[in-house]
Amino acid sequence: MLRWISRSWTGFCGSLAANSRPEKIAMQSQINTWATVILAVSAVVLAVITGVYAVATNKIVKQNEKFLEHELQRWLNETRPYIEIRLTEWEEKNSTPVFQMQNVGHWSATKVRIGIGTPNWRLDTYGNELPWTLFGSGKNSAKFAFRGFQRQDTRMGFMVAYRDVSSIREFAERWVLEIEGETTRIYRTNAFEFEAEQEEQIGGLRDSLLKFVKEPD
Repeated sequence: MLRWISRSWTGFCGSLAANSRPEKIAMQSQINTWATVILAVSAVVLAVITGVYAVATNKIVKQNEKFLEHELQRWLNETRPYIEIRLTEWEEKNSTPVFQMQNVGHWSATKVRIGIGTPNWRLDTYGNELPWTLFGSGKNSAKFAFRGFQRQDTRMGFMVAYRDVSSIREFAERWVLEIEGETTRIYRTNAFEFEAEQEEQIGGLRDSLLKFVKEPD
């Protein structure tokens, strides 16, 4: 009797195990499917988050670049010298214009030179040999004149070149004196800025400017 009961119980358990095996396989398959879906969704979410972060980072970088460029330009404008020239008097029976040059910028102007647009004139610096150094805020000035200029010429042009206090930037400007009867005026017509280390380009630009001041507008 006991043997029969044992065989019956064993057969019953085996029948239950055989019947539950397909259900386990189906459940494991569903678990694997959901795991795959979750991984795929996680990858998509991670990609979206990475993309948003990259866009935000790029935007911040561009904003910082614009800010730095603005601050750099502001610093360059604040530290550059600004030359101003005015006609002070006429010498030798109103045939020689005399000028005064000052630096109205906050930082010094160094290696100040003057280029004459015609060989008929002679530059007179009143014993103050070029190149000059003009301190900022008009703390000093330089006097110069053009000998040989005839007032009836009614117009003259010349070039002024100078560097900043660090000698990194060089500035070149064309100035014009106009005479209309008893009225005279002097003004800046062109201004250039470039790096002073490029000596070959500077030399070429100086030559071009000297030719340019000879030509009428």
